[in-house]
Amino acid sequence: MKEIPSEIYLLIIEIGEFTIADLKELTFVCHQWARVTLPLIWQTRKFIENESLKTFKNILKNDKTFLPYGRYITRLQIEELDKNPPIFIDDSQISSHNSHDGLCEIMRLGNSLLAIRIMLNSVTLIDFTSSYIVELFGKYCPNLRNFDIEHFQCEPVSKSAISVMLKNFQGSALQADETMENLRRLSILKINGISDLSFLSKFPNIEYLFIGDFSQINDYSFVNIGKSLITKLELVKTPTITDKALLILSSMPTLVKFYIRDRLQNVTEKGWLSFVNRPEGCSSWVKLKIDDGRQINSKFFMMLDKNHPKLKRVSIRGLNYNLHSEEIMNSLKFSEAWQFYKSNSHLHWPIRIESRKFRMKYVQKDVYRELKNN
Repeated sequence: MKEIPSEIYLLIIEIGEFTIADLKELTFVCHQWARVTLPLIWQTRKFIENESLKTFKNILKNDKTFLPYGRYITRLQIEELDKNPPIFIDDSQISSHNSHDGLCEIMRLGNSLLAIRIMLNSVTLIDFTSSYIVELFGKYCPNLRNFDIEHFQCEPVSKSAISVMLKNFQGSALQADETMENLRRLSILKINGISDLSFLSKFPNIEYLFIGDFSQINDYSFVNIGKSLITKLELVKTPTITDKALLILSSMPTLVKFYIRDRLQNVTEKGWLSFVNRPEGCSSWVKLKIDDGRQINSKFFMMLDKNHPKLKRVSIRGLNYNLHSEEIMNSLKFSEAWQFYKSNSHLHWPIRIESRKFRMKYVQKDVYRELKNN
């Protein structure tokens, strides 16, 4: 009797929209179902303490497993939180290929890993900084598309550590001209002191850049951001942004999504106008979220309405009513959102409606229409 092609099994899974729990049940039906479902189950692994990492290590070291599970892992999440004993990290164990540590075993899977998120506490990092972890994963996981690290009460990731996240290389020596070409998303949660962000050139193909706490970001930092090809930029605590920085962002041909959460003491009306008056060759803004709109005026919305046909969503808080003309705002596609702002202190376009029965929804129209239950 011939075996059913695996494509048929995958089609059944796709049509049936099976959950992970469903896949686990199918695993025990027969060997052929197991060969199809186990790779899907193992794509994403999450560990919340060291014991689970040890169990995982033992599975990987077992040469008699039904399938080579480690090859299927593409996404990894480690959340240590307050667990004891802490996760053990030792680079020498990796290089000697005689590891007794689950985290080191996972890093050997580098060629298949596409996304990593690590959350560690200060106990783990008594002898090692978070920069050390970045160096390890940058070295052993050359195909990463998404790297995100969070930590508690620890020193921030250093500039030198980020520059070590390089393309796969031969030998132990790191070359200054190496780049990590496969990385698509980079999150930097904190930068102490002044940095021009020149290390971003090591990641020529990133599409998303997140910068958390960077209180001393300056115009030179934005010059190097401006040299990248990112499509989405998210800034949290960056209070020193200036009009020049907004001008640089408006001139980036690929940037279409921009989120800024901090109060901007050094930005004027002129800066916001330059931000929406993009030069020829630059795409329309698609999504904007601005938490300090005190210096945004009616002309800003006029330019958005006229020059940005691909605009899908705008969210602005803290608008100064005295900088706006009722006549102008009521003549734009933002008119209903403007009326909503006057009673809710923030402007969302398209109008956002919250319902007890439904999730938050956006009306993808130029004007607001009340959602009606079917």
